[in-house]
Amino acid sequence: MEDILAENRLLRNLAQVPENYGFNLEEIKLADRQKIEDYKAQVRYQEKEIEELEEERAKLRYRLRQMSTLFSNKPGERYKELSPDQLYLIDQYAMNLKEGLNEVFNKLYCLNSLDIQRFL
Repeated sequence: MEDILAENRLLRNLAQVPENYGFNLEEIKLADRQKIEDYKAQVRYQEKEIEELEEERAKLRYRLRQMSTLFSNKPGERYKELSPDQLYLIDQYAMNLKEGLNEVFNKLYCLNSLDIQRFL
């Protein structure tokens, strides 16, 4: 270390740089540490976002598998007299039942079949 300091003094003399000229190393180190902390915070945020997206992806894949079982037959063969919108409502209700929910859209309780067409 002494050799480096001696060489540094010699080079400063050759370049006619004053001895007290230089940078505050503590400020540089502090700025570097701050950058590292910022990068770590960004990584944590992005990892959390990735985890949430993976959970959503798994739910969507599960839902897709459920939908494929519901739509494995041609819709016209299942319920010939229903419109596509009515089929959609039935499929949603069936999927809710599979998940253990016995829920029908609350807004549909008071609607007749003509109002359902306008609702969708």
